Amino acid sequence: MKKLILGCICLLATVATSQVQATVVGIEVLSQEYHIGGVIDRLNGGLSGYEYDITDNSPISRMITYEVPDPAYGSGHIWAHSSTELFYAEVDTLGYDDGRGTVYPADAYADAIWTFRPLTSDLKMQVDGYGALHGAAWWSLTDHTTGVEVVNQFFFGGSEEEPLWDNFKGWYDYYNFDPTHQYTVEVQMRIGGDWGEGYNGSWSATITPEPVTICLLGLGGLALLKKRRA
Repeated sequence: MKKLILGCICLLATVATSQVQATVVGIEVLSQEYHIGGVIDRLNGGLSGYEYDITDNSPISRMITYEVPDPAYGSGHIWAHSSTELFYAEVDTLGYDDGRGTVYPADAYADAIWTFRPLTSDLKMQVDGYGALHGAAWWSLTDHTTGVEVVNQFFFGGSEEEPLWDNFKGWYDYYNFDPTHQYTVEVQMRIGGDWGEGYNGSWSATITPEPVTICLLGLGGLALLKKRRA
């Protein structure tokens, strides 16, 4: 009995302390697709070689930097950065305006798609996000088996009067999974930094079984271990 209780406690601790592990408890990840891109440019002039555009089936991350020659102020260090992991996407940028008519905008985006099968209907999916100015964020949840789009949320901000920070924050919870179906989650984030300010944003989706299901998974794991030892 002590071993069973210990198994449940260990699984609960895993979910509470590690987001990466929590996202895969209770589901089977069937496929992953990631697409990131970024560019550093110069208005009324142009730069070459300061860009990336990558697609892969594994998590990817890329950052490009540029040092502004003879900056009017500050270091003149600017960048575009995109990063993706399982159920996570993040972008951040820093542009530059020299105050003399030359602007160096930096833009980045990340697009991530995951298809998975729930191992139980007693799951909770929580989607958290935040964002800064000059960007757009979008995410969706689709029942891949029926083709029904369950959730589709879009957030946009492109000015001081309508900042993305005000429109894109908080979380969304979803519970009604069918273990006989497959689901697809897609998240997109695009951020642009034009005026010497740093902008950033991210999506984070966490899928966890409810406590009773976690204990049942612990019992199943311990039973399998006991059987193997026998």
